[in-house]
Amino acid sequence: MVGGGRALHPIGTVVGGFTRIPSAGELRAARDALVRIKPDALETLEMVADFEDLGFGSEREFVAVRNEGNYAINSGRVVSNQGLNISEDDYYEHFREYQLPYANAKQTQRISGEPALGSPTAIGPRELRRGSHPLMVGALARVNLNYDQLLPEARKAAEEAGLKLPDYNPFHNNLAQAIEIVHGIEDCIRMIESLDPKEEEPSVRIRAGEGGAVTEAPRGLLHHFYSINRRGIVEKANIVTPTAHNFMSIERDLRGIAQSISDRPTKEIRRWCEMLVRAYDPCFSCSVH
Repeated sequence: MVGGGRALHPIGTVVGGFTRIPSAGELRAARDALVRIKPDALETLEMVADFEDLGFGSEREFVAVRNEGNYAINSGRVVSNQGLNISEDDYYEHFREYQLPYANAKQTQRISGEPALGSPTAIGPRELRRGSHPLMVGALARVNLNYDQLLPEARKAAEEAGLKLPDYNPFHNNLAQAIEIVHGIEDCIRMIESLDPKEEEPSVRIRAGEGGAVTEAPRGLLHHFYSINRRGIVEKANIVTPTAHNFMSIERDLRGIAQSISDRPTKEIRRWCEMLVRAYDPCFSCSVH
């Protein structure tokens, strides 16, 4: 309805506004549909909470966007459970993305004490400084870092599901996703009830410049950077996806699982490794963006 009829890659949003504003009747229908599916979301959360897992997990750095006004999605500071607290403008001082020599995917690490690069630059593994380490983004990171910002119904459902924080078990990313669905439904209902949409003509002034931003995609932290000339043409763009942020943690956890259950049959080890990858919910097309 808002995205132009698409759930992914929406065409209804444009710089400065939207191509079409939903009618009051459409908004009421959307609110009623959200109310109807809320029990399904709570039932799904109960089901996911019963998923079998290995009780696997070691302390890790969670990274997510946070602001003090609400459960952060589109704006805020980039924070972590290990002391990171930066603005989106400082992203390249703390994160590096590089091409893996053995795969088409890219990997992102957090690096402390690096000088700012300005615009993004791809670097190779040999150029990485010591002290770099993997990080985890996504629903589990957001719930760990922003639990106090969840709406009351989502917090209650999380408690009833047995969530204990901090939770370092990567298999519980699915549980965190289910918690966020409950929160998202309630948040959308509140949003619709408070909306007073009006048709406005977008006002945009084109000028040369460059800049980046961060947002929380469903799979986790997403950074995007653009350089635009005075005609409004994008001359340079860089996108660092959630999958790139998570790649090193996925590999580390796969090694950890394989080692911890190495005495079990190969078929069982493979099953647990596949379950771990699905819990991280990687996007393979995003990994090679």
